[in-house]
Amino acid sequence: MGRRGSRLPDLDLTDTERRTLEGWARRRKTAQEIALRARIVLVCADGMSNMDVSRRMEVRRLIQRMVEAERAAAGTAVSEAVR
Repeated sequence: MGRRGSRLPDLDLTDTERRTLEGWARRRKTAQEIALRARIVLVCADGMSNMDVSRRMEVRRLIQRMVEAERAAAGTAVSEAVR
């Protein structure tokens, strides 16, 4: 069994914050990146661990691609950053 990191503090959303995020997640005109982030925050606020969220939302590969793109833009290869 893999080692789990330290427990993150609870993510408490106000009713207004929750309604705003739910609106972004449902609205058809919201940019998909923002809608995905809104859904991730909502799931995290429900108490899921980061690993469970990444599995449920199937975002591991997406996050990896985003990190690679950011590093490529900054001129750092992923293999160099891992060292």
